[in-house]
Amino acid sequence: MGNRKERVFLVTSVILILTVFFTTRLYKLDEVPFGTHWMHIDELGAAYDAFCISEYGVDQFLYHMPVYFKCFGEGQNALYTYLAAIVFKLAGISIFKFRLVAVICATAAIIALYFLTARLLDRWSAVVAMALMTIMPVFLMSEHWGLEAYLMMSFVIMSMSLQIHAITTGKPILYFLTGMFWGLTLYTYALSYIIVPIFFLISFAVLIVYKKLNIRNAMLAGIPLLILSFPLLIQQFVMMGLIQPFSFYGIVDFWDTTHYRGHDISTKFFIENLTKSFWYIYVADHRPYDANPAYGNMYYISIPFILIGMFTSAKSIKGGLKTGTLNLWIFNWIYFIVARLFLLFVKEPNVNRVNGIYPAYLLFAVYGIKFVSERINKKTFYIVIGVVYAVCFLSFSRYFYSYDGLQSDAFGGNGTSLDCDIQAAEAAALAKKIAMGRQVYALLNDGWQRHLSIALYTETSPYKFNRDHEPQDRSFNGVEWSMPDGLDLTGNTVYLIDNNLGHITSYLSGEGFNVDITYPDYTVVYR
Repeated sequence: MGNRKERVFLVTSVILILTVFFTTRLYKLDEVPFGTHWMHIDELGAAYDAFCISEYGVDQFLYHMPVYFKCFGEGQNALYTYLAAIVFKLAGISIFKFRLVAVICATAAIIALYFLTARLLDRWSAVVAMALMTIMPVFLMSEHWGLEAYLMMSFVIMSMSLQIHAITTGKPILYFLTGMFWGLTLYTYALSYIIVPIFFLISFAVLIVYKKLNIRNAMLAGIPLLILSFPLLIQQFVMMGLIQPFSFYGIVDFWDTTHYRGHDISTKFFIENLTKSFWYIYVADHRPYDANPAYGNMYYISIPFILIGMFTSAKSIKGGLKTGTLNLWIFNWIYFIVARLFLLFVKEPNVNRVNGIYPAYLLFAVYGIKFVSERINKKTFYIVIGVVYAVCFLSFSRYFYSYDGLQSDAFGGNGTSLDCDIQAAEAAALAKKIAMGRQVYALLNDGWQRHLSIALYTETSPYKFNRDHEPQDRSFNGVEWSMPDGLDLTGNTVYLIDNNLGHITSYLSGEGFNVDITYPDYTVVYR
């Protein structure tokens, strides 16, 4: 009977946590953290590439199915864009749907986290891990907008979970999936190019030493990883100038960049990062949409548990070495050490650049909580620590979902290079709908981000949207970006007008045109 009650309580706890998880991820997904009608510049570029891929099989530069997108010239990781392309194809285009990719991947990750932690510790520790992933700022904030690099956290959790299950069960299919998911992780963020292969090789070496890996399973894991990594290796060779840009039978294009970011990794950053990286990892960086120093990336209450978990897990590994027993925590430590050391060589290791390390910290925190709970009154401890985390979470949520706070100068303010106003794009789509085939003229202030957003929301073909053309020469799928020689008063033309050009709106209104003010900063004028 006791076991039955425990199972019911366990299932109820998981359902409750998942309910909070979905609520926090989906609530104001299209508004937070940049406000209504605003996207991060990297989101905007990836979203238009996703649309282009979904409809035309090329990106905005007309490259066929790139493995690394050019986007703004320096490159953008591909996996998020391709997943967003699937969502756009099935459900249409919106900020909510673009960011839904992050939520979907995080959902898969939190489920994988349960099974991973249950293998490493126990089922109740797995519930604690799910709860921490749900409420920790670094997970909540990163899973609430569409920066492609943040997918690394979710895919590290999924890949590690599959790897631990493969080791404990020996099932060939799990080894194949392990290699495949670590291979997909390479497409989440470029810094994984070094972390994943090194971790993979050391893990294999450990398994061979402990006689836990046969040739068949090694090949089943290694081959998909090699296959998935090969195109990225070719793209890097092209970007470094070692290979000329080329097209692989018109299926995949490998393009060159005007600015290769290889200099972002160097030994010259090592000394500075010895101290700076601790601040970025535990506290915050300079971008408020990544973290808030008032709360820390994982809440400051987590730091003692992380340290305890690191110490106790290392001690358990040492015990296993003495007896010749493979302790599964060694793989979390291998990943942590490889990732942590590599980050010392990364320029400006802000939160999104170090994001791949947080799954390891999360597992250490859970181990620390379990260790402490077993040495004091377990029930009382969980009540106290639960209340403390709940207070932190509620306070952080009040800050995070605060509309006024997110529109403040601390979040970049309107019009910065990081935050792109898509209100004009949405208004252009409305104008096109009202026009019903008639000509639409967009009389707006200049701004290339606005052009890109209009191209996205009017679903303009990349073959028509040429990034090399001047803005005044562009046509957005039935929306002309130009000032006409004279205003057409016949009703054959619909106008999208920036409110800074209110005198034009007033004139047309006086001539009997209707005025639609659905969007505060733009007016659609039509007969």
